[in-house]
Amino acid sequence: MSAKILCCIALLGVVSADTLYRGTPYQPPYGPYKPAPYSPAPYSPAPYKPAPYKPAPYKPAPYKPAYKPAYKPAYKPEHYDDYSDKPTAYAFGYAVNDHYTGTNFGHQEERDGYATKGSYKVNLPDGRVQIVNYVADDYNGFNAEVTYEGEAYHEPSYGPKPAYHPQPYSSKPAPYKPPYTPPYKPVYGSYKPVPAYP
Repeated sequence: MSAKILCCIALLGVVSADTLYRGTPYQPPYGPYKPAPYSPAPYSPAPYKPAPYKPAPYKPAPYKPAYKPAYKPAYKPEHYDDYSDKPTAYAFGYAVNDHYTGTNFGHQEERDGYATKGSYKVNLPDGRVQIVNYVADDYNGFNAEVTYEGEAYHEPSYGPKPAYHPQPYSSKPAPYKPPYTPPYKPVYGSYKPVPAYP
């Protein structure tokens, strides 16, 4: 008895659930969405009032010229002597005389104040020795006297003399010979005209 009652109750529950599922439409708990109308507040910016421009007063830096070191004269030691106004005096000399090579030259000079005198000698290619004695001053200038020692010597040349054979002179002119011209040979053969057909 109890089993039948339980089956009936279960069957009624299934039928009622099916009836509720199919017969009653779904209704959401809230109604359709209706947004509120948008009405923004009118834009009214604040009026722009910039601050008045007041530049700072211009004050340039004081002008300073480029660095220039103080002038210092050249170093002059205390024991310096100026000889520009004093007369010059000196003397020198040298000489070379080599008997093996035959080299023979020399030079000597003396100066006292503004007067200078001296002499030098050199070897010449012909075997002589040239000697120059000179004097110089402010009044007469430079004057030289040239002398020679020894005799000039020139080595003879032993080469063969060139043989010169002049052509015999003839008063008759040479016979005229015209330039050679080869005989003419045409490039192509003799001309043969093509026969004309009626």
